[in-house]
Amino acid sequence: MSLATKIFKLAGKEDFTKIQIIVMIPLMLTAFGLEYYKKHEAEKLREQNLVYEKQLEVLDDVQSSINNLKLFVAKQKIQLQDQQAVVEKLKSEQSILKPVVEADKEVIEALFKLQAQQNSANVWVDRIFGFLLGIAGSLIASIIFSAVRRGRHNKQIQPTADASAD
Repeated sequence: MSLATKIFKLAGKEDFTKIQIIVMIPLMLTAFGLEYYKKHEAEKLREQNLVYEKQLEVLDDVQSSINNLKLFVAKQKIQLQDQQAVVEKLKSEQSILKPVVEADKEVIEALFKLQAQQNSANVWVDRIFGFLLGIAGSLIASIIFSAVRRGRHNKQIQPTADASAD
């Protein structure tokens, strides 16, 4: 005999209903508890999935940023190589042109020295020429001044001669 049949025989029909109620309440509470636990676990799992999805999005963003950084670094390397090539080209041109510039520099310095020597010799010629031009200008001015003075003096004498003839 099972335990349930023994309990059923011991208890009457009224007691059986009470026993049913007493057994049903914990079963219902257990069922509600299990349902709540399932919902809670499902919510927890959903939140974890959201966290994972957010982490995946963040990781995708990081990966995208890293790819952009790789592209930037590659472009910078190319620019650096181009600039280095330009510097090398300029250095080679400098090595080619340096002897020419040095030679031209010596020629230019020699020309400046020659010009300075000519200028120092020409300075005295210029000074003597200027002095002579000054003397000639003074003589010309003196001649013009005396001619003007004679012309005035002759005009003053002529009107008085006409007046004495009257």
